[in-house]
Amino acid sequence: MLQCINACLMYKVLLRWLEKRTPTLVAALLWASHPLLVESVAWVTNLKTLTFAAALLTAILFWENHLRAPKRYYIAFSGLFAILAFGCRPEAIIIAPLILARTYWKGGWPLLRRPIYWVLPIGLAILSAIFIPFVIGSHTTALIAINDNSTITTLKNLEHYQQIFTALALQIWHIISPNNLNPAYYEEQYRAPYILISGILIAAVWLGAILITWRTKHPGGWPLTFAAICYAPASGIEYLPRFTADTYMYLPLAGLLAASITFLPQRINYRERAHFWSLLTLLVICALATSSFIQNQRWRNTITLWEPLLESTAEYGQAHFMVGIALTSVGEYDKAVKIFDEGYHGITRTLTPPVEMAVAYASAGNPIRAYEILMDILLRSDIPSDPRTDSLLVILAAKNKLNWPDKGRFNEVANKAAWRVYQARSLPQQLHSEVSKYFYHQQQDDLGKLFANTAPRSK
Repeated sequence: MLQCINACLMYKVLLRWLEKRTPTLVAALLWASHPLLVESVAWVTNLKTLTFAAALLTAILFWENHLRAPKRYYIAFSGLFAILAFGCRPEAIIIAPLILARTYWKGGWPLLRRPIYWVLPIGLAILSAIFIPFVIGSHTTALIAINDNSTITTLKNLEHYQQIFTALALQIWHIISPNNLNPAYYEEQYRAPYILISGILIAAVWLGAILITWRTKHPGGWPLTFAAICYAPASGIEYLPRFTADTYMYLPLAGLLAASITFLPQRINYRERAHFWSLLTLLVICALATSSFIQNQRWRNTITLWEPLLESTAEYGQAHFMVGIALTSVGEYDKAVKIFDEGYHGITRTLTPPVEMAVAYASAGNPIRAYEILMDILLRSDIPSDPRTDSLLVILAAKNKLNWPDKGRFNEVANKAAWRVYQARSLPQQLHSEVSKYFYHQQQDDLGKLFANTAPRSK
């Protein structure tokens, strides 16, 4: 529903920019049917991108009306939807430069000198200045806390620029050839020099085209500028939690497509061969829509989404991590074990093994391997993120009479896990007696006493 609303809004906005119905309709249809939008539309947690786009496009549309016939209620509605956009995504800080640049495009400095045109963008700019430290600053702090600090690059680091231009080259290629689109891309896979050089050339051409079109007032100038401003927050200038994502191109794609149509040779008389051009446009849109439908099928569930990546990204482990968890959640333990076995090295290289991995091995009849995985999780973090880790460790050890670690770091983390189980009362009470006997047998008297005290008394 939101995608349909956004397609209508995009048509109305592009019509104000291109001022011709036919190229506007073509651009809007190409944008609405492009497979690059599937991640944004199909991924439920990306709902914020669609709501943000709806608020932003509505704010821009009211501002376009204001530029045509200045009215205070246009300013009020544009400001209202801009504030709603701030509630959806921090990228709403781009609205102020967007409407400021658009006003300059339409009338230059004489227009901007009038308060009726600069009050709203300046007000939104002040709101952005207040907004950035609280939202974007805390976002970066959170990312630093959950990632290795060495992965947080800065603009002083050449590797950061490599990521920026490599991601740009990859995204532009996905516009031209929207095949094999994935939920995750890894910068290490695209370190080839030609990709970096392509990204630098694309950035240079994009910037050069903006400068030339602004000087000549070419109709493609503003769509190119819109695309650049919308892409800036996702370009990699600000640290991102992932290398690149197709959803980052949701709004920039519309500007790039609209600009591309304006650069088609003007000498072609489309009306003379209207049927040919209509058929060609229809075929392209049908091809894109079919590709989008196929891509959408991948987003049905975690398994259909990540299975195609099992081989191509085996060394990164994330695909095995996601598919293994999904298979465990539906009770396919043997399949999950196979997936976890294949990707164990990749998973443990960059990620903490999930508790579901231990569940899969235990359910498939390999409690010793499950026990080893739980110990691996505990060794990697003082307090595991999944509270089931502690209780599963104690239950596995007691039920299968496994050796409890008796010295060193292994004994320390295992004992802490047992204490957390006792304090959280996360172990079924009927198992306390059995667990107590197990600990006494393992010469862990302190732990044996703990669970003996909470064991149910026989009548």
